[in-house]
Amino acid sequence: MKLTPLVYLDTSFIVEVYETVTKTDVPVTVTKTEDVSATLSAGFISGGASTTETKEFPLNSHRMFERVRKELEKLPSVDLATTEYNQLPEYFWTQGVFGASASQTTRGNEVLHRESYFRLYSDLKEHKRSLVLVTNDVYLATGYDQVQKHLAGSCQGFGIAVKGLFKFLASDMMHSPICAPLVMEKIGNV
Repeated sequence: MKLTPLVYLDTSFIVEVYETVTKTDVPVTVTKTEDVSATLSAGFISGGASTTETKEFPLNSHRMFERVRKELEKLPSVDLATTEYNQLPEYFWTQGVFGASASQTTRGNEVLHRESYFRLYSDLKEHKRSLVLVTNDVYLATGYDQVQKHLAGSCQGFGIAVKGLFKFLASDMMHSPICAPLVMEKIGNV
C-alpha cells in the first residue's frame, strides 16, 4: 500500500485544472435553500437564502491531481531563497519548510491580540525568506488540519520539508508575499 505524501491539496483548483486538461464537462447540481429567519441590518433585510453548487466526479481529487500533474509541472519553479519577491510569477513551484509564525498586538506589557498563521520558509537559516500562506483547513491532510488551532502553544516550532505549487496573491506592507498553497507534498523531516 502506497500512502500519499500530500499535506495540502486545493480540490477546487484541481477540479478546475482537471476539467480544462481533460476537456471534461461534469454535470452540476445547483441546490437553493432558504432559512425562514430574517435579519435587519443597516436598513437591509436579509432572508438567509443560499445556493450550493455540487459536482460529482468519477475520480477523487488525489487521482485527478495525478492525472494533471505533468501539466501542472510545466509551471515555473523558483528558488525561494534567491528569487526577488517582485519576480514571483502568479503560479509557481518551490521547495521549503512548511511551518508557522505568529504576530501579536501589545500595549505596554499587555498582549491584546495574538494570531498564528502558516508560512513557507526558504530554509531554517537566520536570514531565511518566507511566504505568508492563506490556507483552508478543508484542504489540509488529516492531522495537519488540526495544527493551526494549536499554533499558539505546542505547535509553534513545527516544520516539515515540502515541495509545492503556490499562487501569488499579493504583498503585505512589509513586502512579504502572500500566497495560497495549491499543492504541498512532504519531501522530508526538518
